Amino acid sequence: VLRRMHNRIRGLADVNVIDFEPFLHSLTRQYDLVPAATKRNHLEVQRVRRVFHLNLIVEYESATGRELRRYRLIVNRRGIQRVEPVATRQGPQGTRPT
Repeated sequence: VLRRMHNRIRGLADVNVIDFEPFLHSLTRQYDLVPAATKRNHLEVQRVRRVFHLNLIVEYESATGRELRRYRLIVNRRGIQRVEPVATRQGPQGTRPT
């Protein structure tokens, strides 16, 4: 139906918003103390910000079949710090091996 109405449309984007705010507030303490080596080969305790790694799995259907993509979200209490793609058994980013 959409293609008959607008022949210029090549695809459709579906944007989903995930609210991590409730999860981020329930995280345990924000900082940790870890030992670190100094230049003089001594151990010194340093205060570091804690980060958490969350796995996000996205599944959808396309013209070629079912697609599965995985991402690792690195978050701290301030929010998402970065997103890393994770290879699946099908190949990197859900592509099928050739």
